[in-house]
Amino acid sequence: MNVTFACPSCGAEMELDEQYAGQQTSCPACQTALIVPAPAAVSTAPGKSCPNCGNRLPVTAVVCTLCGCNPATGRPYVTKPAPARPGRFVLTLIVGAVAAVLGGLIWGQLGIWSDREFGWIAWLIGLAIGLTVRGVSGTQSIRNGVMAALLAGGGILIGKAIIMEHIFQTYAAGELQFVEANYSLLAGKPSEAQLTELLTARMVETGELPDADAELTQMESDEVDPESSAWNQAYTRAEEQRSRNREVAQVKLKTMSDKEREMLTEQAFDQAFVAFMLADYLERGELKSQMDDEALAELYSSADITAEKIQEAHMLYMLESDRLQRETLRKVAALTPAERTQAEAKMKAAYEDTIATYHKEVRRMIYKDMFGVMDILFFALALFSAFQLATRERVTGNS
Repeated sequence: MNVTFACPSCGAEMELDEQYAGQQTSCPACQTALIVPAPAAVSTAPGKSCPNCGNRLPVTAVVCTLCGCNPATGRPYVTKPAPARPGRFVLTLIVGAVAAVLGGLIWGQLGIWSDREFGWIAWLIGLAIGLTVRGVSGTQSIRNGVMAALLAGGGILIGKAIIMEHIFQTYAAGELQFVEANYSLLAGKPSEAQLTELLTARMVETGELPDADAELTQMESDEVDPESSAWNQAYTRAEEQRSRNREVAQVKLKTMSDKEREMLTEQAFDQAFVAFMLADYLERGELKSQMDDEALAELYSSADITAEKIQEAHMLYMLESDRLQRETLRKVAALTPAERTQAEAKMKAAYEDTIATYHKEVRRMIYKDMFGVMDILFFALALFSAFQLATRERVTGNS
């Protein structure tokens, strides 16, 4: 039995044996590729022809049973994805956010526990968020893809921040403690080391301890060469004596009564206050120095510098320092109680600003290296994966 059918492109009639039904051929007139219809499909019954293969279809048909095309467009028939159910967006956002936070926390804790940062976990976070958004929403769309990518990025940043903060607390703690101890006098809270140094100096002044620098001071007056072996030996003895003096002072500090310790603390604070006010007076121009650190450094770097000039400059520097110290003590003594309170508050504020600035700077230096090349690659891969999983449609629709 032969099958007679018309070309859907030019209308030319063709007749082929029914054994070729379902196979592809071409129109001899216009060379259009088409599918040979089955004998049952060729009918004079009311209906319509598939524009792709010519198969006769019922009037109500929406898909060709032979080639799978849409009779209205001639293109493969694909159904649209089901629209998102009302209220699903908020639920998806909440569940996705929870998943992102949990992913970041888990990654951060793994980094702390192992003391290593596994960049590929960022990719896993992206995959997990993409699947979560896709599963909860029940559909795929550009909106869901953007949501999944943003949530994945947030989760990764949470994990990164936990790891970076751990590094800050672990590796910068010692240095921060050192800085805080050095500036703690400004807040009226001297450290044990500062109290020990102050007590050592006081015991040397009262003759309870020998002056470790006495021999070096004498050798300097005698103009002994600082590069000589005699000077080096004297310096070594001075260091050993300083160490012994500190040990004696530490023992005495531990045996001090609360009252004596309080008096020593007040003395330390007063010294720090005078030093702070000296710098403040110089900065405001109320005191002027004739030989400051900058002038001394300039003298040392001059081309015609000699040993005599260095010694002379050093003496001038010491005399100028003593003069400024006396002037500052005089001005501090003349402060009214209200002015003293205001100045102390300013000093404590300077301490807090110094510590806060240092913390911020150290943290900035650590966070600056938050993303290396591999970190950026995994981060981008995570965002892309989350977006794709929440966006890519299952191939069942597209009319």
